[in-house]
Amino acid sequence: MINELTITTVAVSKDTTAEKTTVSTAKKTNSDESTTTTKKSTAAAATTVTVTTTTKSQAGEGSGSVSNDTNQVSLSGLSVAYYGGNKVEGDYLSVDEFVIVAEYSDGSEATINGWTSNAFSKKLSAGDNVIDISYLSCYCTITVFAYEKGGIDYPSNPSSTSVNFGVVFADVNKKLTVVQDNVAASSGPDKVANSTGYVSLATYNVGDVVKCTGIGKNGYCRIELESGKIGYI
Repeated sequence: MINELTITTVAVSKDTTAEKTTVSTAKKTNSDESTTTTKKSTAAAATTVTVTTTTKSQAGEGSGSVSNDTNQVSLSGLSVAYYGGNKVEGDYLSVDEFVIVAEYSDGSEATINGWTSNAFSKKLSAGDNVIDISYLSCYCTITVFAYEKGGIDYPSNPSSTSVNFGVVFADVNKKLTVVQDNVAASSGPDKVANSTGYVSLATYNVGDVVKCTGIGKNGYCRIELESGKIGYI
């Protein structure tokens, strides 16, 4: 038999005295854009929803008839999965970067729409950004980390330029000091990720000094590694 869970109607009985329950997690990877973070929250016990479980037979098991069972269950929590990958200050979050699953008192779960959040109307700040997510009387928070945007602007009148991977760089010869830990030197002028095809050539921490040979229009600096290879930060 196949059991399909479908939310058909919602009957809310909200406990107005229930306290907001929050959990948070930091998203700080710099190499895997598909990392998923999942956290849960607890709902007010008085919130109920009407759930219809549709049961139908598989092919070869009968006539394929369908039966429905409707019962009242409590909304017991949310599971929040974030798929947005690495963020930089000034970026926006989008709805399709989150998957929200409602959990019910009978042990069933269902991916839901109709949840609300404060996440989508404002730019991310450098560091931790606390995102509120709510559905009926169930609340939770998830913390999304945004990296600080590079502080070196492209020169207004560079003396010479060169192009790497389609990105224009102003040619320079200067020393730069790293101001963040776990900074990856990418093999190309974009983030280290499967989608870009770029890999990490080295990792730097606060206070490390690198030789910069170019400042890119896309915000990346071209650096020369001790091995002689060219990397991008």
